[in-house]
Amino acid sequence: MTFVKASLPPLAVALAATLATGQTTHLVPGDFATIQAAIDAAVDGDTVLVSPGTYFETLDFGGTDVHVRSVHGPTLTVVDVNHQPRS
Repeated sequence: MTFVKASLPPLAVALAATLATGQTTHLVPGDFATIQAAIDAAVDGDTVLVSPGTYFETLDFGGTDVHVRSVHGPTLTVVDVNHQPRS
């Protein structure tokens, strides 16, 4: 038997994991304009998947066990809670 190592993009991996568990992935900005709007719509165990960019938001999880992840990692996705543009 031969095994082939394949690399899937992070979005494909997250969506495949979501389909397997029945949990929902909320895409920002695809499904929601803001991260907070996606968190507000989420239930325990859901994932908010955020596209690259800088988001000027303060996040309140309201006690919900929601996972917020970046599509391409923290160097390309920033949540600026101080609402200060970077120089």
